[in-house]
Amino acid sequence: MNKLIVLAITSGFIISNAGAKPIIISASTADGLYTRVICPSIVTALQNKGVEASCKTSSGSGANFEHVAGGTVTAGLMQRDVLYGLATGNDDANEHNNYIALGNLTPEAIWMVALSAPKITFSSFTKNYSEDLKPKRPLVIGVAGNNKSGSYLTLTEAIVKNIPNLKSNIEAGYVKLTSLNKIPPNVAYNQLGNQLDAVMFVQMPDLKHVRIQDVLTSKGKYTFLDISSPKLTQLRFSNQPVYREADIYLQGASDDSRLGNAWNALTGATPSIAKKQTSVHTLVTETTLLINPETIDGSVMSVLSDVANSNHLLPDDSVAGTVSQWWQTLKKASNELTKR
Repeated sequence: MNKLIVLAITSGFIISNAGAKPIIISASTADGLYTRVICPSIVTALQNKGVEASCKTSSGSGANFEHVAGGTVTAGLMQRDVLYGLATGNDDANEHNNYIALGNLTPEAIWMVALSAPKITFSSFTKNYSEDLKPKRPLVIGVAGNNKSGSYLTLTEAIVKNIPNLKSNIEAGYVKLTSLNKIPPNVAYNQLGNQLDAVMFVQMPDLKHVRIQDVLTSKGKYTFLDISSPKLTQLRFSNQPVYREADIYLQGASDDSRLGNAWNALTGATPSIAKKQTSVHTLVTETTLLINPETIDGSVMSVLSDVANSNHLLPDDSVAGTVSQWWQTLKKASNELTKR
């Protein structure tokens, strides 16, 4: 029987058996969203079921994967795309079967920022820089984090390996990826047009976050690049898409609501066109709870599955909770449309 089905049908009667050993969840840095909001919400839900649990700080998704793989923690919070990249990184088709991703906790969007002029499109990264063009200098993309951080791994493992043109251009030296280790992406914007052609990071679509605000308030100096890749939306992990494409609405960013007008319902609606950038079409992955079935028993897997898939897990008054509920609504609307 499929492991995911087993989790679903047993979750109702294992709680009393899961409290023997405290559950440890690897999150993020002390000031990160995983540590401040998501992990404490999971711990509270577990404690309400009589299960002892705690959060452990880490450097992010990459470190969480290592902790879970090594069995030093019970579970770890991860971006689904980073998980896909790490679990399949050795090209062993069966490697990812050793891990299970529980729940879809929050959406996390891929953001690519460039100067508004000259115009740059995502095709610049995947098509225009080819071996035939032999550019005078490489196209340089600054990626948030280092080799073990989520955003960097997103591009180098999950995206690059599945876009042949981009991969070949990187190998040929026509496109270069440089780590923005210890440099916030919004600070790196100052290098656009000089050391960098684009800046890439992964961020929950909180329109009031400084990384997003610095683009929206730049008076047109910076722009978000649209990203569309049918190849990437076909990838799956734990029977769930690694990426979905969505329009993120940017107007209303200064409204009282942190999300403003936010997202369309993935219905194919065309955003309005204006001088000010009003939306960005990009790839969205999700935060999940990673477990390794080889290091924990079935009762623990079941209680974690029950919590990770529960409704309203995150506080409604938090940005993470608001975005999570909005995202679930959008996916439901999209699924209904595709059935018609």
